[in-house]
Parts: sequence; C-alpha cells; structure tokens
Amino acid sequence: MPRSLLTLLRRRLFWLTLLLTVWLLCSGQAQAGTLADLPAWGIRSTLPTAQGDLVYPDWLRGNWQLTSTLASP
Repeated sequence: MPRSLLTLLRRRLFWLTLLLTVWLLCSGQAQAGTLADLPAWGIRSTLPTAQGDLVYPDWLRGNWQLTSTLASP
C-alpha cells in the first residue's frame, strides 16, 4: 500500500474513534434517584451468617478519614 493511503486510513480511523467516543460519552443521560427509592435495608437477608473475622487486603491497612455527603431526610 502506498504510504499516503496508510496515512489517510490512519487519520480517518482516528477521527472515527474520536467521534464515536464523544457520541458515547455525551449520548447518555444520568438518572439519579432519592434514598427513598432504595430497597428496604432493614429486612434481614436470607444469606447465612458469616463465620470468623473479615480478611482485608494489605493495601487497605492504615487510618482512614471518611466524610459523607448524604443528608438524612
């Protein structure tokens, strides 16, 4: 294949990929709900009770400072 044809194909593939990415990122619409839309978390699960201690990975070790942006109704 001639070099100019490869350059043209590469350029068109780049623009096609860029346009497809922009279309996919901009075409969706986020739909946020309220906390009331969540299931009733107070109902007990049918899962068996856990036995023993939880095992966390090493990268989770340390002191963590957490904040929450949730507001109680």
